[in-house]
This record gives sequence, structure tokens and C-alpha cells, in this order.
Amino acid sequence: MSDYFPQKIDSKILGSRIREIRRRKGLKQSAFVGELISSGYISLIEQGKRYPSSKALAYIADVLDVSVGELTKSPTQELAPDQEALLAQAEALVAMGEYKSPQALISKLDPETLASLRGRMLAIELDYALDNFLAADIPLRALIEDAIAAGDWELARKALVTCGRISDFLDTTVESTIFLSNVKRNLNRIPNVDPFLMAQLTAMIADRLVYLGDLVSAQKMLTELDVLLPQVKDKRGRASALWVSASLARESGNFERAIVLNEEAQTLFSQELDPVALFNLKLGRAKILADCAPSDDPRIAQTVAEFEQLIVEIEAKGDLRLLLHVNVTLAYLLILLRQYDQAEKILLEVLRSGESTNSMFFAHNLVNMGIIQLRRGDTSGAKSYLDRGWNLVRNFEPITNIRRQMVEIADLYAQIGEKDLVIEVLRATNKPIGNFAAILQDSN
Repeated sequence: MSDYFPQKIDSKILGSRIREIRRRKGLKQSAFVGELISSGYISLIEQGKRYPSSKALAYIADVLDVSVGELTKSPTQELAPDQEALLAQAEALVAMGEYKSPQALISKLDPETLASLRGRMLAIELDYALDNFLAADIPLRALIEDAIAAGDWELARKALVTCGRISDFLDTTVESTIFLSNVKRNLNRIPNVDPFLMAQLTAMIADRLVYLGDLVSAQKMLTELDVLLPQVKDKRGRASALWVSASLARESGNFERAIVLNEEAQTLFSQELDPVALFNLKLGRAKILADCAPSDDPRIAQTVAEFEQLIVEIEAKGDLRLLLHVNVTLAYLLILLRQYDQAEKILLEVLRSGESTNSMFFAHNLVNMGIIQLRRGDTSGAKSYLDRGWNLVRNFEPITNIRRQMVEIADLYAQIGEKDLVIEVLRATNKPIGNFAAILQDSN
């Protein structure tokens, strides 16, 4: 990624823009001459015969006292009326959760429309909706940079949110944290950046740092977020901060505080009519209860009743991915309520389907199957499931959620008397992991 998100526009357009700004500021070509640029090189750039490297482009922008985004912003091109109508119709359908009809509409879009920022975002959203996560993730990162270079803050926010959701499925937390931190560092160099975009990005980085176990750096991000939020009118900004604060409270052992913050975020997202975020928060609250609440907590039974109704609604919509995650979370809660038969039925269906590409998610279901067998007194069956789960988990770096899973596996092995395996698992929890705080050293 280049330092300032330069978008690859036509070299002649770039050259004429550099020349125009230079002349307007009363500068000669010699003003650019230095270690990176010779007089001949800048002349070729202004004639459109050479496209400068990222470093040279950043240097030119500094001399002109403008952002690279201003230099590389594509000329505004209005779409033809028929293309605008088709694109807007497809976008509206995707926003409502309809994905089949937009595919037919995309086939009617011309190459220029498909290559536009909105056209690219639409294609990525459809890939994401159809679970083609890798196909969506690769072009999405370039789109984020291009949207920022074009100053399209709304589309950049939309792309960032989608990027976060995709990375959750691809097990790319470390990689996405580095990418987002680089985006944040580069945004800090651009004047007049949308504060909502910065707030969204900062919250996403904080959320990933919580997951990676770097609670100190996550708290620093939240401190930055507190400064940004007064400038953000949209309630999603505040809700995103509450979401991360809930995760931080949960990892710090403040279970009740995590629930309160989660519910406050739910209220804000419901007011903003953001059904995906609201759904994820409901799942998050249920997982907090499943992980931390005592089995006699009345909120567990209440949440089970809510999820059973939610499953009926999701089945009616035919959304198999959401159905999978709600069913699995419901199974975790049913184990707490000692309703083992119903929980086992759900988890066996998930394991048989093999629909999840997330191996950590798959391992967690295996471990919960082991818990069910152990509660029934079947130590042999429990060990079989635990061994399969451990064989998956042992390949991961022991960041926060995975370390917690390892400790649970060790505890379960202890209950069935497998002392050597207990030692093996606990040793793995102490394996050193990266210093994720270093990711952020140049972000500010």
C-alpha cells in the first residue's frame, strides 16, 4: 500500500494536474528537483509520459502542499441515467438483504459503471453475501484506498465495515489489524478527514486489539475515540465505541459491565436501523452470558427464548449463514441449562454440514460436544471430541480467545484424568506471541 492511498489515474490527467497546481502556486519545475526527482523526470511526469512512484508522488504532493488524494482523485464522471438507475436499484436491493436480483442487474451494467467505486463496492457486497469471502477481501482493500483517495468518506466507511466483517470469517485478525493501522496512519496525513470515518476505523482497530489480547493498546485507541466522538453526529460512532468498550470490559473480567455496555450499543444501533450490527451485538451478548454467567442466571433462559424466536424469523428469510451462528450460540446456552440432547442435536448438525470455513469456530463446537459427553459421564466420547478440537486449536497463536479455549480444553482434560495432555495444552498457552502494540507505533 502506498503512503497516501494514490489512485492510479491516467498519467496525462495526473501530469496536467501537477502542472496546473504548480503554476497556480507560482512554482517552477526546479522546485521538485531533489534526491527522488530530476528535472527531466518531472518534465516527463507533467507531460504524462511517466507515472511517478509512490514515494515520488508523495514528495511532489509535499512540495505542492496538497494531499496525494487531491492529485490522484479521478475526474468526476456522471453515470449515464440508465446506468445510474440500474446501479441504484441494485444497491437498494442489497441493502434490503436481496442478493439474487442484483446479480441479474449487474450483467446490464457497462464496464465504466462496474469500474466505478460504487460498482466495485456492489460486486464486493454480493461476493460477501454469497460467502465468497476471499474473493471479496482482495479487491476490498484496494477499494478502501481508492475511496479515501477520492475523498468518498461514506463509501470508505461502508467498505471498512465490510472489511471488518469479512476478516472475522477469514481468521486474518493480525493481518487486518496491520492493514487498518496503516490506513489510520496515512489518514492522519490528510487534512479534513471525515471524523466519523476516523472514529469507525479507530473502533475497528481497538476491537481487534482486544481480540489479540493487547488491552493496553486497545484502551489507548478508545482514548483517541473519546476525542473523536464529540465531532461525530451519527449514533453509529458512539455505538461502535460502546461495542469495543464491552469487549474490553469482558476481557478485563468485568462481566456485568460488558453486558450493560453491549445493551447500550444495541439501543443505539436499533435507533440507527443497522440490523447487521444489532444482530452481531445480540450474538455477542449471548456469548458473554454463555462464557461468564452462572447457569442459574435468569438472563440465559430469556436469551434462549429470544433466540428460538429469532431462528424462526431467519429461517423464513432463508439466510443460512445467520441461522448457523444463531443455532451455535443457542447450543452454548442450552449446555448451561443442562439441555444436552437439544444442544447436541444442533452441534452435530453444524459439524456434519461443514459449512464453516473458520477452523477455530469448528474447534469450539468440537470442544462443546466434549463438554456434553463429559456431563453425561462418557469420558471416552468426551476425549474423542476434545482430541479433535485440540488438534485444530494447537496450530493457532494463543491470542485472547484461543488462549481461553486452550485453558478450557486443559480443564476438561484434567476432569477426565489426562495429565500429560493437560501439561501439553497449558505449555501451549504460554507460547510467546507477537507484540501487537508495535503495529500501532506509527499510527498517530
